[in-house]
This record gives sequence, C-alpha cells and structure tokens, in this order.
Amino acid sequence: MIDHNLLVTSGYLVPGVFHSFLLNYKADYFQKIIVYLSQDFQIFDGTIRENILFDRNVPDDEIMMALEKENLSCLVRDSARRLLWN
Repeated sequence: MIDHNLLVTSGYLVPGVFHSFLLNYKADYFQKIIVYLSQDFQIFDGTIRENILFDRNVPDDEIMMALEKENLSCLVRDSARRLLWN
C-alpha cells in the first residue's frame, strides 16, 4: 500500500511507547502497526444510491434511515428522483 513511500531515515518513537531508535525497525514493521485514515471522502460518478451502496442491494427505506441518522437526508428529500439523483 504505502511501502514505496515509507522511508525511515532518522528519529525516535514517542517516549513511553517504545523508547527506541526508528532505524532499529524495518519499514514493513511500521506497515503492520500504523494506519492512515483519510478524512477526505470520495464521490464516484453515479447516483447517490450507487455512492452509498457499492453494489450491495439495500431497500430505499433503509438507505433513507441511514441518511437521516447522519443528517444527510436533505441531499435527496427535495429531489423528485430521490436516491437516483446525481
């Protein structure tokens, strides 16, 4: 995933965690313990339904309940085509 971008050149891990020099570890070790979770979201070409479901089959009412729970139902509430709206 990120192995071609991961290059440890110097530094220490946070005191209290390992108290270890970073170069004592191989890059694949960090790949196992560190996760990057982007706060950016991806919107794909297609409908709101397609962006939410990723090819799963879920009834419209369940999708609307999930959108309401996350305060996103306003995206489709005023649309005549509702979940098919692009």
